[in-house]
Amino acid sequence: MDYKLLIVARVVSILLCIYIVNRAKKNALIEKESFFWLISSFIMVFVSFMPNSLDILSDIIGIKYPPATLFLISTIVLVILLFRQYGRTSLLTYKVNDLIRTVGLLSYEIEKMKNDKKKDLNKEYQINK
Repeated sequence: MDYKLLIVARVVSILLCIYIVNRAKKNALIEKESFFWLISSFIMVFVSFMPNSLDILSDIIGIKYPPATLFLISTIVLVILLFRQYGRTSLLTYKVNDLIRTVGLLSYEIEKMKNDKKKDLNKEYQINK
């Protein structure tokens, strides 16, 4: 592998790792998500400093072209991320629907209480006349 490419890969992977750590410190990421991204960035740092590890992993898996292994791993990670986000979106959709029902019921009860209060005030006004 060309030394310039190795330097760029190492710098980018280290900068990404530092960026993720800073975002996690500022609570810009959820703890579970920041852990997942930290593991991914550490893997990137490891692969950038040990490029032969990709060749070894390719041999173990049975892939003859090592960059294809990198794309396979990237695709698997992206599918996992998409599935996790879909699950989170589904959960939030259920929660929003529950909140909509709750707000609707509370609004109905408030209107009912207002109407009851008006009726009571009208009766009281009629009695005082």
